[in-house]
Amino acid sequence: MNDVRNIVLVGFMGAGKTSAGKALADVLHRPFFDTDVMVEEGAGATVETIFETLGEDVFRTLESEAIATVAAIKGSVIATGGGALKNPASALALKKNNFVVYLKVSPQVLLDRIANKPGRPLAAAWSGVEDLSLMLAEREASYEAIADLVIDTSYKTPDEVRHEVFHAIGY
Repeated sequence: MNDVRNIVLVGFMGAGKTSAGKALADVLHRPFFDTDVMVEEGAGATVETIFETLGEDVFRTLESEAIATVAAIKGSVIATGGGALKNPASALALKKNNFVVYLKVSPQVLLDRIANKPGRPLAAAWSGVEDLSLMLAEREASYEAIADLVIDTSYKTPDEVRHEVFHAIGY
């Protein structure tokens, strides 16, 4: 990809967006932005704290503001939060003139990756792979709708994901 489109990584929490995004940004010599980190820095609180004290609606507003900001910066790699596409304006901003990669992962692998890990506010509500599968199914159509590329990250390292994106964009 010899242009300045952003490379946007979308997918469920635990899919590897941040890890693969950092690896990709490093090899492409592009700036890396994680919208969850942007929200935390702007709010002066963790995602988990924002969810607990201010609620999901406030978090989603802050997230959409971060997405609008970073989507306007060209030539970067962007990792989004798992629910970033819940806001149609955010989905549109991420899709417009960008290359979007959906990092897909199986529910069981997701559960193994994120169960009992701090900082995952929605994970506390899951009683098992069935609950996770339902939430993933609710979001999957929106991920696929804006994706230019889908990569199953279930059994791949961040470098393997980086390699697939790298070749898909023409390097």
